[in-house]
Amino acid sequence: MDVFTDPDPVTYREWVKFTLPDNAGGRTAIAVSSTTAGRITALYTIFIIWIFIVAWHIAISIVLLVFTPPIMTRTSYIAVVAAWNANDPFQATLLMLRHTGHILKGMCRRQYKAEFSCRNLLLDIAILVVASGTFAGSITAGYLFPDRLTIGSSAPVNPNLMHYPDLLRPQNGTKGPEFLKLNYASMGALRAFGAIEASEVTILQNINLQQHQDQSWTENGREAQRYRIDYGYNVTGAQMGLQMFGKLTVHVQGTCSFADDWWVNQLTDNSGKKYDNYTLWKDNQPAADGNKAIPAVAEIDPSTAPLAYFARSGKLANATKIYYSILPVVAGKSSITESFDPWYETIPHQMNDFSYQVASKRPPLKCYQTDEWSYNGWKGSTSELLYGDQAPVKFPEAIKIILGTEFSVPMIVNIGMALQAGALKSSTRILPGRQTGIDAQSSSAIKDMKRIVLAAYLATRNIFRDAAMAGLELGKERSNVLERADGKMLDGVGDVVIVSSVVSSLRFGYFVAIPAILASLLFVTGLFKIGKKAFGIYDGKFNPGTYSRFLQFLMGLHATQLYRMVDQILAQVEIQDDDTQTSGSPEEHIRHQKQAHWFGQISALPRIAAVEDPQNKVKFEDLVLPQLRAVTVRNSNQHRLTLRASDGTNSIEKCEWRKLDSQEIATAQPGSGGENKNLQAQSSPV
Repeated sequence: MDVFTDPDPVTYREWVKFTLPDNAGGRTAIAVSSTTAGRITALYTIFIIWIFIVAWHIAISIVLLVFTPPIMTRTSYIAVVAAWNANDPFQATLLMLRHTGHILKGMCRRQYKAEFSCRNLLLDIAILVVASGTFAGSITAGYLFPDRLTIGSSAPVNPNLMHYPDLLRPQNGTKGPEFLKLNYASMGALRAFGAIEASEVTILQNINLQQHQDQSWTENGREAQRYRIDYGYNVTGAQMGLQMFGKLTVHVQGTCSFADDWWVNQLTDNSGKKYDNYTLWKDNQPAADGNKAIPAVAEIDPSTAPLAYFARSGKLANATKIYYSILPVVAGKSSITESFDPWYETIPHQMNDFSYQVASKRPPLKCYQTDEWSYNGWKGSTSELLYGDQAPVKFPEAIKIILGTEFSVPMIVNIGMALQAGALKSSTRILPGRQTGIDAQSSSAIKDMKRIVLAAYLATRNIFRDAAMAGLELGKERSNVLERADGKMLDGVGDVVIVSSVVSSLRFGYFVAIPAILASLLFVTGLFKIGKKAFGIYDGKFNPGTYSRFLQFLMGLHATQLYRMVDQILAQVEIQDDDTQTSGSPEEHIRHQKQAHWFGQISALPRIAAVEDPQNKVKFEDLVLPQLRAVTVRNSNQHRLTLRASDGTNSIEKCEWRKLDSQEIATAQPGSGGENKNLQAQSSPV
């Protein structure tokens, strides 16, 4: 990641909808503080949990509406009650997995075809799909949502603080437009060079810097080498912070080579100081390039830090190549090591603690750079982009002014002129001593160019960021080209975003959609409760004030205790004569044996509203018990056993429960008065 200075909070706006630019165009976002973003993320995570809980109940209601038949079987009732009363989709998934296995096992055995039918299996599968899908969706959404909600750390700029110097109207006390521009550029240059020192390795991957061997020769018994330096980088509109032009890209390409023939001679002034005298661009260039010779001198002074002079040559207004030069001022600097680099070549020179000195006649770099813009297949120069008839976009006035000024000169020249003393890598490694010393062996022109190109890349990215921060640093008393005479800002001045580590950009669609979805689901759920009486439909007719069949069915499913007898194995009744005096085989002692039956819900509604309805009980068929001493009912769960005589009197003498082979057995002894009466046995849930 890049290292940068966070702008003052007043330079950007929070809780404002804006377009976060990217290479695909842009995404709608809203900016909040990082602290607020964390709280919103936590709150929305809770919202997502609620969404899936409510969605689960709505989905299972739809499944029951589609799949539940008018007449349900014992097996389907078990599935419906278990799913409807599950605490969450995960619990419902586990229950339905077990129940589906039970259905499949019954279908394989081909028993009780009504209970283990394909329709019941489809009901299980439908509930299982809804439950597992809802559970998986809640887990996935909870995992992915926080990363998807926060999409950046940018905020829209405060347009009232955007500042760019008016080079045509310098204020009193200044030295002209060049001073205003250098003063403005120096702030961004300092930030750019500071970021390089903190994260050079990370930023280096964004530029292309290559060294090519050019020529070599032997001079004074030593090999002198010269090489060519090619550099390039791309900066997109999204990286610049242009909200509406994220896909805009500038492709910067440059080439530099050493110009030994620009050195003229060595001069000495009246005080004895020595200078290397140069004539920049004295070699013959095509007249169309507009290059002019520029005289320059470089002081040979061991007491000062290394620096560089940057100068732009002349050019035509429509030229795609921009020429410039870099003159190193390093001659005479003391060094502890020997070097053969073109800029840091040393000669033996014993002075105090240093054994070498950088030789004079250091060759300047002559360079040219091309800035080519592209947008959706279109390509052209800066002037064609901003003022051409075939320009792919129409920029607001404020954006056009800043781009036109910043790209009229290579960014390398802008930051180099603004920060001459800190441009070279060697200037950051001054050795202590009575003379200013350097380590010439660890310094080179290619290292200096890498530092300069990296700074130019960052400065290009931050041209609008610097304009936002300049409003506070320079103040309102300076002329501002972005401000009209009436005090209002130019159009488009606020169409910029700036990056800050204390700001989070939230995806606007998610920011609005999550509470909207939750509110919609709660509204649908509320319709079930609010409209169940007002819009009731009973027996196929519209009857306001009554519950619909389906809503009554759902309401009844909450009464789980009324369904306890459903979730039992089929009971078996044995009627046995305990009279040992009776003759015959043991089979003759079994007077009657039948199994329990679940009659299901045959007709009326509410389905389970009336607990006394005999259709809702496990009912044993009438058992005629002439002169029998006992009746035994085996079941896996407790039931109440009732014996009544034909005259309606209670003929039970005692009734007790006991455990036998992991089953509960109820044994009832008829009283003496009921021995010769026909008795009726009936079992119902306790």
